[in-house]
Amino acid sequence: MAAELVGARLFNLSSSNIQAKGIHQLRKAPRFRLQMSKLVSSNLTSSIHQIVHINRLWLPVITGILLSGSFYSLFKKLSPPSSLRSSFSTLSISSQPSASCHSLKEKLSPSGMSDPLPKTEEEWRLKLTPEQFRILRLKGTESAGTGKYNNHQATQGVYECAGCGAPLYRFDHKFNSGCGWPAFFDAIPGAVSRTADRKFGILRTEITCTNCGGHLGHVFEGEGYGYETDERHCVNSVSIKFNEQSSAPQNQTKQ
Repeated sequence: MAAELVGARLFNLSSSNIQAKGIHQLRKAPRFRLQMSKLVSSNLTSSIHQIVHINRLWLPVITGILLSGSFYSLFKKLSPPSSLRSSFSTLSISSQPSASCHSLKEKLSPSGMSDPLPKTEEEWRLKLTPEQFRILRLKGTESAGTGKYNNHQATQGVYECAGCGAPLYRFDHKFNSGCGWPAFFDAIPGAVSRTADRKFGILRTEITCTNCGGHLGHVFEGEGYGYETDERHCVNSVSIKFNEQSSAPQNQTKQ
């Protein structure tokens, strides 16, 4: 009905005509139907240009109608040519994300997981232990030397995100830094994201799981551990879990 009122206004039908005839009678008004038929008969783009040219003050209203779908509903009521209806439907469908688009995004996901998980913080609270929630979601830190994986060494396997299971570090990325937390000189490509952290008045680089955004710890550079990356990923044990059966392609070695 909003679209019809706009149509009546665009073609200069007075408010008295609207009140006298009523909106349902207005649909049948010859002049109204003739003008709208002319509008519908041209392609959608030129039709929009015609409307804007008639009265630019109505542009926000027209835009809202187009976005809400009322414009298409008006077309159907006025029985436009089937070819135009088909074109309009095709346009509406093509404007939606396609399956191939989603497939491409999944293929490009560096960690091999889906897009960031759409969980609310309350859902995370139910899924995680209190300590995992404190560290992964509230960006806390475990006490030095207390973590399960601080001195952990393995000959195969992958360290995964404790929140979503995304693979983060290979077994041979880990080294003993003597700092009290699990240390890794590199990560699986694309699995870990970096963000500037200015809390406590110092600038550090926070590292999070790319897949779910869970807090892992911080990365430090230039400490001289002898790896070609010259980095130490200082990770909370609570933020990760070790999967001995998993594997990832090798990409870094110690110099």
